[in-house]
Amino acid sequence: MNTTDKEQEKAELAARKKKILLISVGSGVATLAVGWLIWLAIFSSQFITFTENNYHIAIKYPRGWTVAPGYAGTVVTFVSPKEDGLDTFQENLNIAVMDLSQQPMTLEQYSELAIKQMNAVFKTNIEVVESKPITYAGGPAYKYKVKAPNPDDLILTIIWFIRDNQAYTITYIGQALFQEKYQPKFDEMVRSFSIPTL
Repeated sequence: MNTTDKEQEKAELAARKKKILLISVGSGVATLAVGWLIWLAIFSSQFITFTENNYHIAIKYPRGWTVAPGYAGTVVTFVSPKEDGLDTFQENLNIAVMDLSQQPMTLEQYSELAIKQMNAVFKTNIEVVESKPITYAGGPAYKYKVKAPNPDDLILTIIWFIRDNQAYTITYIGQALFQEKYQPKFDEMVRSFSIPTL
């Protein structure tokens, strides 16, 4: 076998190896994609859609959670089941809507007022983790996240925005101990929120 034949054989071998590698990588990516789609379908099927016609809102919430319309001044509150008989705090997400038509304000003004009220209520008992403008529900919004160590080691995340002189506030509260378990559920609920008529 001459040098040219050896070089050609080497090139063919390299091409075969490359082809096998590409097929393996492609199969791996396809398997991951199918697995992710199956997981997403299973995860999504664990949620039910809640609609509220007076405020024209829709949101998905996990099956097995309690729905409490109009609880403590909110439009709706979604409450997780207790972990066990010793569970002293149930994770929850609530939505409140405030009519601003008598006292219109910008998102910046509302944010300043909301943060002042939070500081007045909690004083030095909270640690601000995040406080920034964001885009949410198709427009400008504000995200405010705090840790409240005492007494239950809670994490509160609040998103607020203004549409048509209505201030919408979504608050989700959970214990730091269970954050890994509940955060994906909160994320899906927040992601699914919509105001269909706007």
